[in-house]
Amino acid sequence: MNHDAELDQLHAQSDDIAAAQLPLLVAFGFAMTALAGFALSSPGIGIVGWFGGFLIGLYAISRGAAAIELPALAKYPAMLATFVPGFCALATGGVWWLSRNAASANAAAIERTERSARLAAQRPAPATTAARVPQPTPAAAPSPIPEKALPVVRAVLEQPADPGAPIKIGVPERPEGMSDADWALFANATGPVARGAGHFLVMYRMDNGDNWLFVNEDVREQSGLTRDGLHRKALQNLMAIAKRPGQLRQVDHPPYMGFLLDGEHESSLVLVDEVWNAVLRNDCPNGAVVAIPARDLCMFCDADSPEGIVALREMCAKFAGQRGFVSDQLLLYTAQGWSAFR
Repeated sequence: MNHDAELDQLHAQSDDIAAAQLPLLVAFGFAMTALAGFALSSPGIGIVGWFGGFLIGLYAISRGAAAIELPALAKYPAMLATFVPGFCALATGGVWWLSRNAASANAAAIERTERSARLAAQRPAPATTAARVPQPTPAAAPSPIPEKALPVVRAVLEQPADPGAPIKIGVPERPEGMSDADWALFANATGPVARGAGHFLVMYRMDNGDNWLFVNEDVREQSGLTRDGLHRKALQNLMAIAKRPGQLRQVDHPPYMGFLLDGEHESSLVLVDEVWNAVLRNDCPNGAVVAIPARDLCMFCDADSPEGIVALREMCAKFAGQRGFVSDQLLLYTAQGWSAFR
């Protein structure tokens, strides 16, 4: 399925979910009215709520179940439950909650598909066979240079590190069968440049055409760049991408917002105060609560938005343990800078 067709399908599903949520809430309200009427010995109110919950509940659950693809084994018992006000409230409320989660997942899928479509549009089309002309064997491509590196946030630190502090990157697990001597040599070998930048562990990588190469300490030293110099240059390269027309986009997925950049370095935007000062001015006057669960995700909401904070925690939990995972720690950005959000 191409990107346009996939996006059409995702947007149609999003519309179906949204259209089902209001009837579910109305049916839930009728069911609660019925319970209140019977509890207060008001049979008229109870009967109106009972019939309203039953009639609207049948329609709402049928539509909501179709929108979120609820299995038949759950759909039909939920529809039968609408005949009893208490069960009707549970059934309609439960399907509404499932639709809310489905809407969040669908929004994330739309965001990822849009990013993939944008990246695909930026790739040059391959030349056709007819247009190919014999060419001499090209010389080996020059090695990427650190001056073209981009910053990559690989972890969120509980306590802010000293600016520019080098951090040793070791091997997370000892390979099975490796001797003590080999392990000591391997674990202490020169590795990628890793620098503390406040609450962030930052590494640096270069585009090698069909893959990414991390900047090692020996490569950095050969280039003549200090760690601070490499960090400043990488931030300049990141901002050069962000300032291209139409490259950096803010997207709204209530109850949170997010940034799209290049599908690789969205999380690195936490290193650019200019971006977050604009967020404070325009969207988050009480401070921005920020989540970067993966390197291509940067999401945020106002610190005074309980719904947004819950949604951000849920998104972090979904990506925990997956490839490219950065952190499930929420952060708070204010005029005083970054801090861990509790």
